[in-house]
This record gives sequence, C-alpha cells and structure tokens, in this order.
Amino acid sequence: MSIPKVSVLMSAYNAWPYLPEAVESVLAQSFSDFEFIIIDDGSTDEGAVYLDSILDPRVKVIHQANKGLGKALNKWLRSCKGEYIMRVDADDRCSPRKMEEQLEYLRGNRDVIMVGTQIRFFADNNVLPDISKLPMSNDAIVRGMRKGWHTMCHATVMFRKVLLDEIEGYVVTGAGEDWAFILDASAHGKLANLGEELYYVRMHSSSTAWRNSTRIIAGLRYAMERAEMQGKGSDYPFELFMEKWNKQGPLARLNVNMKGLSQVLHRQAVVKKLQGHRFSSLWYLAGAALLDMNRTSGAVLKRLGRHTG
Repeated sequence: MSIPKVSVLMSAYNAWPYLPEAVESVLAQSFSDFEFIIIDDGSTDEGAVYLDSILDPRVKVIHQANKGLGKALNKWLRSCKGEYIMRVDADDRCSPRKMEEQLEYLRGNRDVIMVGTQIRFFADNNVLPDISKLPMSNDAIVRGMRKGWHTMCHATVMFRKVLLDEIEGYVVTGAGEDWAFILDASAHGKLANLGEELYYVRMHSSSTAWRNSTRIIAGLRYAMERAEMQGKGSDYPFELFMEKWNKQGPLARLNVNMKGLSQVLHRQAVVKKLQGHRFSSLWYLAGAALLDMNRTSGAVLKRLGRHTG
C-alpha cells in the first residue's frame, strides 16, 4: 500500500449521535489521499458499533479503555503514516475542502509548522451567521495565546509530522492539553490560520460544567507559563505547576472562579443564539464580559487585527 499524504486523527468518547456526521465529513473531503485513524476511547454508547460498520478502507478503528483525549492522541500520534496530520473532534464537522486548502497552504509556506482555520458554531440544523475572527499571522496568534486569548482552534489544525521530532506531544493530558501543544509547536515553526471558515464546532448546553471550566483555566495558565520558559532551558512539569496553583490565596481563587463562570456564560450565550433566543444570548454575553474583561478586550482586538496581525 502507498503511504498516504495526510493522516486524520480523531478520538471519540461517547460522541453518539453526532459521530457519524463528523466521520462522514472527513470521508467526503475533496482531497482523498489520506488515512483516517479513529480511536474509540472506551465508549459505552452506540459509537463503537457504528465505527466497526464503516467499510471505507482508509479508516482504521482502534478500540481501547478510556484514557482521555490527550493520552489517547499521544498514544497514536506517532503511528500516523502521513507527512501531515489533521485533527478532528468527534462531534464537529469539516468543510469538504478543509484538507485540500490546508495542505496547499503548508506546501506553499515551508516556514509554517501548523495551520488552523476560521470556524462557525452550530447546533443540530442551526448555524450561526458569524464567522470567527481568528488572527492569521504567527505573531498575532502566539501573542494572543500568551495573553490568554483563544486565537487558534485546536480541532481545526493540520501540522507537519516532523513536529513530533521536536516535541513530545501533549504534555498536559487533560484540560489545556491543546493550548500547551500549540504553544510548544510555535517554538519550532510559524503558526497560521486560514481566512476561510472550514470547520464547524458543535455546541452543547451540557458541556459547560463549572468544575471543568476552572480546570481548563489551570491548564491554559500552565501552557502560558511554560511558553514563557521556552528557550531558557527550564523543565517545568505540570505537577510542579499544580502544586503552586493549589496554594493560591482566596482572591486569586475568586478571580479564577469568575473567569470560569465567564466561560460558562459565554458558551451559554452561543447556545442561546443558536436556539434563536437573541435577548437571552445578549444577557449571557454581558455577564461573561463583566466577569472577565480580558475576554472582552481580547475579542475586540482579535476582531480589529484579524487581517493585520
């Protein structure tokens, strides 16, 4: 068998009933020279049976006990045969030209190690008209991430497999794993986002758990501190960071809780907008802005600097 140009890597844990739509959006790509590795990460729903029913020879299904996203991806990243690796989440969907557009960009920009795309949010048959305003230049992406702004969507990325010769993979196996992975990659090549929306992120009301949002903030903060140490010869294990994180005073904890609640409210605002409840969406959005002014300023600056970086 010939070696595929692209490897698509997806980890699925209880993603039914959305999994088929995600899988089919990959199989319908305009570029067809790829392998599709799908990790069934210990699912207990109908997803495992569905995956075993797929007949497309490009699909390789791996069943394993539940390990979580970061550990599942780490275990199978290096088994990818393609020169390029594309990530996809198990409940989202890709535009048919996503793979082709990203591959063409990486081929034409040898200094770029990883490229993402703009996104739109959707739920069932409702799609928001707003396209993300993620910055397109390396400097703006990295600068934004180091300030805590979401300037690159992990689920959209395609990267060169040679990156794995330089970094160990996902150093955080939990909330924040994507942030650390992207910032680690930025030390070995440029990052970029395409200007087109080529990926659709599904929104769930149930995915806005308070506890998980504050845990995500811890993971993001670790990734930001780790990035500041790049090039200084410092080894900064996650366990050491968490020791310091757990010793925070009451004011610092209050700030984290406010940011966590802001994330919850912001996500609910998007869900309400998708459901057609515009007034409720605005109230949730206002609450999110009041609780985290960094989120508000980041959103404004990303919008203003989308094309200029």
